[in-house]
Amino acid sequence: MEGPSGAELALRLRRKGIVAEAVTRRLNMRSPGEAILEDATALHADLVVKGAYTKSRLQQLIFGGATSHIITHAELPVLLAH
Repeated sequence: MEGPSGAELALRLRRKGIVAEAVTRRLNMRSPGEAILEDATALHADLVVKGAYTKSRLQQLIFGGATSHIITHAELPVLLAH
């Protein structure tokens, strides 16, 4: 089962008084983790909130993942939710 869309999440946050906007970005030869951190930096973000470890442990071990990259390379606070 899929969760809410980015637009639905942004709407829920705005209803709580949080400035939020759903955006879709192209990877442009970056890994998802790289893209998230580069976009967060470009937006002058104070915090990254991310769902964590959506792949199986075996897939994470073999292929890596955005969560692992972000934990290792983030230069801003990251809130992970599982």
